Amino acid sequence: ITGCSTPMNDSAVIFLAPQPVKFNVSGGGAFCDGDSGVVVSIDGSEVNSIYILLQGGVLPAVPNETGTGNAIDFTKVAAPGFYKVRGISPYGCESYMNDSVWVNKLLNPAINSVVVTDALCNNANNGSIAINATTLNGNVQYSIDSALTFAGSGVFNGLGAKNYYIVVQDDSGCVSKYNANPVVVDEPIALNILLQGESPKCFGDQTGSATAIVSGGS
Repeated sequence: ITGCSTPMNDSAVIFLAPQPVKFNVSGGGAFCDGDSGVVVSIDGSEVNSIYILLQGGVLPAVPNETGTGNAIDFTKVAAPGFYKVRGISPYGCESYMNDSVWVNKLLNPAINSVVVTDALCNNANNGSIAINATTLNGNVQYSIDSALTFAGSGVFNGLGAKNYYIVVQDDSGCVSKYNANPVVVDEPIALNILLQGESPKCFGDQTGSATAIVSGGS
């Protein structure tokens, strides 16, 4: 070893790339069966970083999003479970965003039975509809006017003859329509009396007659 040295050509710069900024994850929650799902979001992004929504923290759930510097809403997700977001910087550095969210699909209320009682007389408002429905999501509200108005009881009295459209809704806002809509409250045909008669031929004779022909009613 002589101790001689020669400087090398050029120089090298070592750059320590930062991890992606950890933005906050929000959204998720519950949705009703039949809906398209819920949105998961992050409240910011870094330009050109890639953001991956992971179901169960592992499996990509929807197409990746590229950061623009603004918040990101991922495509709606419908599979129940918890979701996390992983960010990947343009340098390949990775980090998970803050927090995770749960997604839960709720069952709609079940309409178990509908009992219809027709009106007793023509043009009388004494028919009824009794609805039995259950839900796993709190209480059930009942409607017979296609969800224009709701009531806490499934028994509707004082109904006239016409078509009714049954809808039930629970505390979570999940809705079910009766699959046999419309429900018909009927009534008897109106009572009709036709009187026919023949006068006596002579005064004092008992040769006259009268006949009442009744139709309709019940």
